[in-house]
Amino acid sequence: MKLADDIVRVSFRREDFRISFSQPFLLVFVVALITTECVFVLNGEANFQLLAFVLPLLVIVLCTSAILLLKYRFPFQVSRDGIACYDFWCRPQRTSWEAVSDCEIVTTAGLRYLKVRADGNSRAIWIPLFVTQSATLRDLLSLYLSCESRDCSRNIAELLDRAE
Repeated sequence: MKLADDIVRVSFRREDFRISFSQPFLLVFVVALITTECVFVLNGEANFQLLAFVLPLLVIVLCTSAILLLKYRFPFQVSRDGIACYDFWCRPQRTSWEAVSDCEIVTTAGLRYLKVRADGNSRAIWIPLFVTQSATLRDLLSLYLSCESRDCSRNIAELLDRAE
């Protein structure tokens, strides 16, 4: 929705987001299961019970633990002040909407992210789009990016629409 130039939109909304469980779990589980099965078979393990029951159960437990740890330990926040999240090395990272210079949708291993570049920050911020409240995240990103960052406003709605 395009507002007239003389209208000021003010929002004090702040939301915390967490990644969804199902999308990354399926990816991690399939990769981990195939890898462990191949390692055991290539090492000469022929025990059917181990390959068909024990390994898949162990992989399910480990993958579930890893995804739940990521989900609950590393939330991110979208507010009128900007984005607060964690980088790959688990360090907190924050940027304001005024500093956002460019954004694009990136798909890595089937998982979609909004890659945001900010002035004064050499590394891009990767916002996962596979969250439990995806409609809310989409609305907030459309609102704040269209209001603050003119470079992103022309295509953020289209980018987010294509990501779904």
